[in-house]
Amino acid sequence: MNSDVRSGRFDAEVDEDAAAINRRQNSFKVDQASTGIVEHASFTVALYKALRKRDLDAQEAVAALVAAMSKWVLENAEAYSFARLGVSRADPGGAFKSIRENFKKRGEERFGSHFVYEQEISDEKRSFVNITRCLYNDLLRSMGYPEVIPVFCAMDTIWAADVTHPRYGVQFDRPTTLAMNADKCRFQFSKAGTSAK
Repeated sequence: MNSDVRSGRFDAEVDEDAAAINRRQNSFKVDQASTGIVEHASFTVALYKALRKRDLDAQEAVAALVAAMSKWVLENAEAYSFARLGVSRADPGGAFKSIRENFKKRGEERFGSHFVYEQEISDEKRSFVNITRCLYNDLLRSMGYPEVIPVFCAMDTIWAADVTHPRYGVQFDRPTTLAMNADKCRFQFSKAGTSAK
């Protein structure tokens, strides 16, 4: 059952449903980044619906999607950490500085204008950035599939595991998310051994 998800083989029904869902989301396509996110989310919802038709309950379907997406993110975590945050194994001591300089800036560039980032704290030991508007959150809620939002949130825990490897001396916490009905996603980076307060 889940092997067709993990192997990348999807039937025509999923592809057709994804295309139909995508066409109905034009109001969310405000820039190139959001257009790609809408396409990805549309496909994810179509796959979720197909898994539910195969007698998986919502929790099982979400778990299957997380497993499928996690595989790719795990295989590419180091490259993603460098592209997204500037964190490099060649300069482990510079990891926190790179995250502080790049998380908000590159997030705005990479994810587009439908995401709203707010820098709460930026000093030599802490970088706290809040996301107060998230396209995945808004889009999936408008589609009627809020239970799928955590699939995308789960990917953060994978790249976070890479950048919090002891070699980098970085701690990460995300105590709240919009998906959990909080007012914002709180991304809290700090140098290892630093109090979050």
